[in-house]
Amino acid sequence: MKYKELINRFRQAASDHLMIQDFGYGQLSDIKTQSQLGPEEDGADYPYMFLNSTTSNRNGPVMNYSFNVIMMDMARTEEGDVYDNYISIQSDCQQYIDDILARMYYFYTDKPDIQLTGITYTPFKEKYQDELAGMTATITIQVPVPINACVAPFDFYNALENWELLADMTLGPEYGEDRAFTYPEAIIDGGNWNVNKYIANITGSYRFTMVQNITLNQPAPGESIPNAPQMHQLTDLPFDPHIPATSMSGWPTVFENTSKIYNVVATWDIDMVTRPGGYTWQFMSLKDDTTVPESTLQQLAGGTIKISKLHVQNSVPTLICDALSTQDRTLDPDLNEYRFGFDTLLLTDGDLDISTYVSNKYTPTKTQELEFVIEGTMTLNEPAVGEVIPTQAILYQHTPTASITPAEASGWPTEFVDTTTVYTFRLVFRTMTSIANGHYNMALVNNQTPESSVNMLAGTTYKIYAI
Repeated sequence: MKYKELINRFRQAASDHLMIQDFGYGQLSDIKTQSQLGPEEDGADYPYMFLNSTTSNRNGPVMNYSFNVIMMDMARTEEGDVYDNYISIQSDCQQYIDDILARMYYFYTDKPDIQLTGITYTPFKEKYQDELAGMTATITIQVPVPINACVAPFDFYNALENWELLADMTLGPEYGEDRAFTYPEAIIDGGNWNVNKYIANITGSYRFTMVQNITLNQPAPGESIPNAPQMHQLTDLPFDPHIPATSMSGWPTVFENTSKIYNVVATWDIDMVTRPGGYTWQFMSLKDDTTVPESTLQQLAGGTIKISKLHVQNSVPTLICDALSTQDRTLDPDLNEYRFGFDTLLLTDGDLDISTYVSNKYTPTKTQELEFVIEGTMTLNEPAVGEVIPTQAILYQHTPTASITPAEASGWPTEFVDTTTVYTFRLVFRTMTSIANGHYNMALVNNQTPESSVNMLAGTTYKIYAI
């Protein structure tokens, strides 16, 4: 439900109520009065309900909308009533507010979750341009509004790989020298990167981003410094193409000294097309300029290469697997109890194994992009001396072995408080899959440090979408 739809439901509830004569929405300065200047039809009709929006907040996939519901009527002096009719109006206005809440909660089949506890009622008597009395209620309404990047109205790239260089390397464009920038240490390992090459077996638009510090070595007499790197594409063509960067900043044009550090940021946007066996890309290669000798450079430790794939604008994900846990489960990354488990299969394309041992194993039957979503609640067991709580789960790819970290994460605890606190968490993983990748598991990571266990509570869900 969108915010506008929620406001319109309040408006309709006020319109359907037999006593409420007018409805307004906005800031307090927008409240109408009956005696305000202007045409008579622009003034307020009483009883008058005004909806004043206050600060809202998001808790994972749920939006908490907060409002002041102000119900008011004209205060008219009644003979024999020392309080005039203020108290009667305040009492009536409280009842009208309760009527609206009941209408919102019970009338709609997709009823928003109105927090019926913690509502505060404040009676008032004010003299604006009209002398008014009434009641103000502060309410919060919870509406499931999950964030879904797949339907966002813009193009974006989803990180598939991210690798880092841990030691300096000497590179040069001349024959016999190391020409390709290398990145051997995984930050995000999607399984297709190998030191300085990437094999893409799925068509689409890819983005390659290099952030790298370099220094220049002293050119010998007659040598020039290397030209900016290009993407070296290995193909079946007689001549492998070299593709200049889509954007490049920081590359030096002249030699200054050997200690000056250049921060190079380069991006290649490339459309993959079909080729048997996939494309092999040798990244950021220094192309030999055959017209002049060239010097070498130092690729400094700490540089990174990120490989991303463009998501199709406004694509709609298709639910292909849906599983539910109907019981609490204890997960311990230090024991053979690190896999999330689900015992009830609600929907599947036939490839989700919910057997006792590997109860979340999914094996793809074709090459496609998938989104894995696990959402639920958990508690922490008390760590023993020397133990830490488990880090948030990963998606484990079997072939080749890879640990895929969440693209989105919320609610996972970072420290132990007690054994009774319930954490509502949501983890989203996105990756390209193929039959060759074997199966995928949702699991806790067994780190080098001893770790405690967690309790995944009944009601936790596991969904897989084709995107």
